[in-house]
Amino acid sequence: MTWQREAERHAAAAAPAEACGLLIVRRGRLRYLPCANVAEAPLERFLIDPEAFAAAEDEGEVVAVVHSHPGASSAPSPADIVVQRGSGLDWWILGDDGW
Repeated sequence: MTWQREAERHAAAAAPAEACGLLIVRRGRLRYLPCANVAEAPLERFLIDPEAFAAAEDEGEVVAVVHSHPGASSAPSPADIVVQRGSGLDWWILGDDGW
């Protein structure tokens, strides 16, 4: 199964809350690591537990943040844009319109 399909399955299982995870490179291969959304309002935003992020870094190189926008488009929100720029990572957003 591709990492995109794994992320889609994770997003479907988490709905109506936002799903989140990390894309890592391990042994030259992309891998999706689902993470728990620990935000206080998971229906409106996401927050990856810092310990989960650290564990992902131990497994490989973190190259992207993946999250879903259930009931909305894959366009980044204004908050997404600000946080993404600060993270220095690519962000992949799965909305009702796909990737």
